[in-house]
Amino acid sequence: EQSRLDLSGEAARQALLAGEIDAALFVVAVDTPYVADLLRSDTVRLMPFPRAPALARRTPSLAPKVLLQGVVDIGNNIPSEDTPLIAPAAQIIVTNGTHPAIQAVLLDAAMSVHSEGSWLAPADTYPDERLSDLPLTEEARRYYRNGPTALRRWFSFGVANFLERAWILLIPLITLMIPLARVAPPIYRWRVRRRIYVWYSDLRELEVRGRSAASRGERAEIIRQLHQLQKDAGQIEVPLSYTDDLYRLRNHIEFVEGLIKTLAPDEQLTKEQARAALGQA
Repeated sequence: EQSRLDLSGEAARQALLAGEIDAALFVVAVDTPYVADLLRSDTVRLMPFPRAPALARRTPSLAPKVLLQGVVDIGNNIPSEDTPLIAPAAQIIVTNGTHPAIQAVLLDAAMSVHSEGSWLAPADTYPDERLSDLPLTEEARRYYRNGPTALRRWFSFGVANFLERAWILLIPLITLMIPLARVAPPIYRWRVRRRIYVWYSDLRELEVRGRSAASRGERAEIIRQLHQLQKDAGQIEVPLSYTDDLYRLRNHIEFVEGLIKTLAPDEQLTKEQARAALGQA
């Protein structure tokens, strides 16, 4: 009568060497100490599994492997011949709600640990997305197809993760920036020129008051205010490309001052005309 015992690891090795069991199945690396000890034993032998390819074809999570002759011990030629084996693939299972960034970290770790190769497989054989009997997540599918993103190769995890998710904001941001890029230059020109043109209302008022001044003292006060206006205008800060507008304003102030100084008495405005001129301005 045959029965199966729930033994593993060192306990299974001891039972096999003691003759308490007929066979033992190990799902471990070939270079695990107790497996390597069994391979060198004279009382047990490694059983080949010739139908491994057929079983792997029926079960995606199984992979056929060949333990090459002498790979365990070249000097003692262990094993003595190429031995076909069957190996189950370890799978990382995540829930549907696992964040893609966490999935990428798990894939990075699996790639780092299992891509170096072993006695059963050359380097870069694993991880292998084909050895899975479960559906792959979109992040895993992308990772296996393209590998780690360029951002993850250049930046730390936190920075790369932020930059990869930030592209979602680019579409509305670009949509907003296009009209702003067209409107910004006219708005900028208007704001700069407004610093200059706002002084013309004061200049216009002083001109009207100067032309309607009835006495030399009143006219002198207007000229003094024009000097102050000229001084204030000289302190306006604008970009160099708008300097011509600033000097045009200062020339106009000088023109109004000269006009008031040379204005004949009969060319002076009456009080009513001055008020009307100010109203029109």
